Amino acid sequence: MLFLLAVVIAFTTACSGSSESASETVTENLETQVQPLSPHKQQVRELLLSRVTDDTASFQYIDRVRFIEHVMPENYVSEQVDIADTVHIFRMIEDGDVVVAQSVLIYNRSDRSPEVVVDIFRYDGQKIVERWANIEVISDGDSWQTRTQGDTLITDLDKTEANKKLAEEYEKKNFQENYRTEIEEMGEAGEDDGYQPDPGVFCDAIYAIYGEGNFVFVMQDITHIGGAVGGYSTANFNILQCKDNEVINRWTCSENFHYEGDYPNGKYKVLNE
Repeated sequence: MLFLLAVVIAFTTACSGSSESASETVTENLETQVQPLSPHKQQVRELLLSRVTDDTASFQYIDRVRFIEHVMPENYVSEQVDIADTVHIFRMIEDGDVVVAQSVLIYNRSDRSPEVVVDIFRYDGQKIVERWANIEVISDGDSWQTRTQGDTLITDLDKTEANKKLAEEYEKKNFQENYRTEIEEMGEAGEDDGYQPDPGVFCDAIYAIYGEGNFVFVMQDITHIGGAVGGYSTANFNILQCKDNEVINRWTCSENFHYEGDYPNGKYKVLNE
């Protein structure tokens, strides 16, 4: 009860414009805090909060010998301490040895735009051994509020596996509907030139699916082959909300890249098994 009261006070102070230093502002969705956090979720929470503080105590949860980052070097966890002024933590999903976290970073000390971040941490025992992440800059005309609003309360734990299958089917269908026209148009253009392009103009791959009750995370890659820049990939880290055998909400965090080689340890591959 005291913990919940403290969170409410902290949240109210942050929203009302406290005179405290902006670099120390931390806000969290209260619905998430109503549910007790598992040990692993609590550890991930502390790591996320270090992005607005100089506190590196949470690094103790990382296996420094075996830990592998699947992000650009400048986005390594060790490079993200005290980088933002505010962090909003919205959703956490725990599935086996994996914790997925959705958050927003706000930068008041610079002109840097807000960023939606989806982190995936994999544990081996009590230590974190791998991390994947997508970091998407909020463009002008968009807002982080609209990109994250909605339910956060985890329910229907008995439907986790069914919802994971539902989410996978939804993403596959969504891909076909979104890219069918482009695939057909490129195919027609190729036929006019007497050349039939590779049928995999747009390749869809799902690398991971993790779920907890009504929330499911899907790690998806869409590879765009060809084009003036030689092709590129879009990494979609999606969180879907399921209810009554339907997907009723979807939050996406996308990151475009040209070469997986830009990521020293690969963008998706599980290396530390």
